[in-house]
Amino acid sequence: MANLNPELSVRIVTFNCGRELIDVDHFAKSLFFPDQDRELPDLLVLCLEEIAPIAQSFLGGSHLTPYTTRFIKAVKQASKQSAYYRVISVPNVGLTTMLFFAKGDITARIKGAETAGVGVGRWEMGNKGAVGIRFGVAFQSHAQPVELTFIAAHLAAGASEVERRNLDWKNIVRGLVFQPLNKERQAVSGEGEEELLLASESQSESTKPPSTVYKGSSAVFIAGDLNYRTSDVEPQKGDVEAFPQPCSDHNDSRHWSKLRLKDQLDRERSARRTLHHLDEAQINFPPTYKYDIARQKLCKEDGSEPDHYHWAPYRWPGWCDRILFSAFLTQKSMIKMSNYTALPIQSTSDHRPVALSFTLDLEALSKNNTVVKAPFDVNENWKSDRASARRKEVVVGTLAYLAFTAEGRALMVAAVVVVGGWLVIRSLTMV
Repeated sequence: MANLNPELSVRIVTFNCGRELIDVDHFAKSLFFPDQDRELPDLLVLCLEEIAPIAQSFLGGSHLTPYTTRFIKAVKQASKQSAYYRVISVPNVGLTTMLFFAKGDITARIKGAETAGVGVGRWEMGNKGAVGIRFGVAFQSHAQPVELTFIAAHLAAGASEVERRNLDWKNIVRGLVFQPLNKERQAVSGEGEEELLLASESQSESTKPPSTVYKGSSAVFIAGDLNYRTSDVEPQKGDVEAFPQPCSDHNDSRHWSKLRLKDQLDRERSARRTLHHLDEAQINFPPTYKYDIARQKLCKEDGSEPDHYHWAPYRWPGWCDRILFSAFLTQKSMIKMSNYTALPIQSTSDHRPVALSFTLDLEALSKNNTVVKAPFDVNENWKSDRASARRKEVVVGTLAYLAFTAEGRALMVAAVVVVGGWLVIRSLTMV
């Protein structure tokens, strides 16, 4: 392999989808804002929370395909080249999904891919949790691939649930263990897109120490609805008058910068109670949650802010949707930021997507000797705990499917008719 470009451009987008199918056209127009005119990044990582309703999310497979397919279509539309990006992997646990894309020429440079997933919701199910992908990127014929880790996470909701969010992070660190992928592929969208499948564990692999979030000098990127708020209590009557509104004057009492001073995630990170050894680019965008979708007008065609924000009056606006990365990347100048911004408001969610674009210096990363110590030990029962939680997800997903979907209710009616008919026939034929 000849020496390759040591610079790798990456864009990460996190979006709480609100359990709704996205508007493909609108999301596609928003995806690369404000960099529509720049060259497309080598890697595109979509970290999606609440991607679908409970039934479809917990059952997964074909039930989830209509939701992931829309994002794949949006990426194709936004890139203006139907085969420009290839889907490398679509890891999923419950309501949290990641779609990992790479340009065609980058795909061959991706080595040793691994994926991971863990639920931290009720009974450790995936209504909250995290998924991740880890892989090496080759850039020199004589050098080891540079290892990168991307994680999508969704933590507990509620203004007062700070300790629960911190505990969710602890459980993600303890239970998110990466497993290798094999070279088999399968269609994930019905349109020729491909996905890497989990490999069966070999005897040699089973004796290796668990590959967790904090692995040696791997560069880690965390994106998701982390749910940290700007108040420890919900707003009282009249507080809505102080909610942020579009204005350029930072001294204005309704400028969003006033709320930034109360951000829970900044406070908890400073106290080293969560998201350990991670850094964040400066936030220069308005709160991303919680919009009143019934009244909120979308951003303007050029992507600029609407004239007025319609906030849900029972939640303080906040920066729930965040993207963080290994602190050593900035400390050692291995990363160059392009932008960190909120994307235009979407019509299907009370969250705005957030995007981070940057360039990594792979050569500098290959010489990195920083070893980051995990703040928590791995859960020795991570595999059996995930298997147990998965069984519960299937049960809950099946019940939700039968109760809350048209197809499920039709199956219930059909079953009742069949059983009822059989009982009638049996009663008529009994002597």
